Amino acid sequence: EVAGTAAAQPQAAFQITSTPNSSSSSSSSPSIGAASSSSSKRSDRRLKRQAAATIGLNDDPNEQLGKLSYRMLVSYDGTAYSGWQLQARASTIQAQIERALSTVLREGLRCLGVCAAGRTDAGVHARGQVVQFFTNSSSIDPGALPYKLNSLLPHDIRVFWMRQTAPDFNVTVSALRKTYHYSLDTGAVQDPLRSRYSHHPRRTLDLDAVRSGAALLLGRHDFTQVRQTKLDYCCHARRAHLCCLAVLPA
Repeated sequence: EVAGTAAAQPQAAFQITSTPNSSSSSSSSPSIGAASSSSSKRSDRRLKRQAAATIGLNDDPNEQLGKLSYRMLVSYDGTAYSGWQLQARASTIQAQIERALSTVLREGLRCLGVCAAGRTDAGVHARGQVVQFFTNSSSIDPGALPYKLNSLLPHDIRVFWMRQTAPDFNVTVSALRKTYHYSLDTGAVQDPLRSRYSHHPRRTLDLDAVRSGAALLLGRHDFTQVRQTKLDYCCHARRAHLCCLAVLPA
């Protein structure tokens, strides 16, 4: 999906909904908000203490994947992170969630097997992304665990709810739909309150051309040539059900 914003002139909102043949509903979307640098620094210090406390939990190469599966609904502001997936020298959403789960459940990363319905790139935000993890703990309270995780997670990552899944549930293969939002600030001067959640094109946006290009995305298409690897187990065909460009008030 694409959402566009304008200052002193109309704002464009473009939306694409694509449905893969497999995965759990996940959406990547922008929202408007402000972050506190002081609270961010406090969160960073707290996470460093947590990392020190969990050393040793993640070092067992013989650890097996947990027997019980859970899924949880997560939203985050991706500005400060290098995307979802783990990286050796960068802070990622997956690393923060794994650390919080490992601290609360006292289980290693190999046991937890944290995985998301989709991976976001650096600086991309998500609303309603489904994340799956495993555990051997039979005493989990799905109502209380999100609260505990949120007390450990940085302020820009939040868990909303959690449910136990069927044994054959796979968050990547079971997803039904993904929705993408792209926000464009088309004002002559970029709105600083929207700078983290929208792109400011330097040239005047041709809305008719955008609509024409968006229409080409509708229907079923073969994306074999843009797959990450030849080993991707998901079907490479995708169907876009909705693609719209809307003008929003400034």
